[in-house]
Amino acid sequence: MKSPQESFRIDYFLYIVDKAIITLQNRFEQFKIYEYIFYFLFSIKKLNSLSCVLLKEKCLNFKKYLKHDNLLDLDGLNLFSELNILKEIIRLKNDKPIKILNYIKRKNSFPNAYI
Repeated sequence: MKSPQESFRIDYFLYIVDKAIITLQNRFEQFKIYEYIFYFLFSIKKLNSLSCVLLKEKCLNFKKYLKHDNLLDLDGLNLFSELNILKEIIRLKNDKPIKILNYIKRKNSFPNAYI
């Protein structure tokens, strides 16, 4: 027969801890997927590190992730073109994505990058 403390530990505490661990593992797996999809947009440094071929591939894959049925939020090739131009315009390696987004908004250009 288990003591009340042992019963609580096994039946409740360890169960809750296991659920918390599984939930955190699932969250981190989701974040890994998001990082794979969005990482090239996290910083201008990461964007600048991509070759044209890899950037084009990332943009086309990005388009697929934002597609719903036959509806598209952006055009992958246009995004690729816009990001290539932005790479040349924005040379500061420490710029945060929010600063770049505000720049794009002020210029009222780069509609795919803005999305």
